[in-house]
Amino acid sequence: AGVAATTISLPADQNNFYTMATGKLNAGKAVDIGTYVSIGNGAPLLGNHSYSITNVWKDGSGTVWVTLRNTWGFDGFSQDSNPSDGLVTMSYATLVTDVAFATVMS
Repeated sequence: AGVAATTISLPADQNNFYTMATGKLNAGKAVDIGTYVSIGNGAPLLGNHSYSITNVWKDGSGTVWVTLRNTWGFDGFSQDSNPSDGLVTMSYATLVTDVAFATVMS
């Protein structure tokens, strides 16, 4: 019958997102996001596209960072040393402005 999932809006508070995303990822559950049609803030994302979240962590100053995997398998940007690995990393503050929704496995 398929996989049970819930679609949510991303929380404005990065710590709420961190708690939700790390809990799901640590439990082996998928967390996917869908971007708005138009991307701003110089985020290395494609518009109207979906990405899988592969990692979420906090740096020493408490900023939440997110690594996403492009479902097409390539970055499409020269954001890091390997633009062909499909992975992009950005702060949650940058991500949240360009994401229309998230889908989390139950």
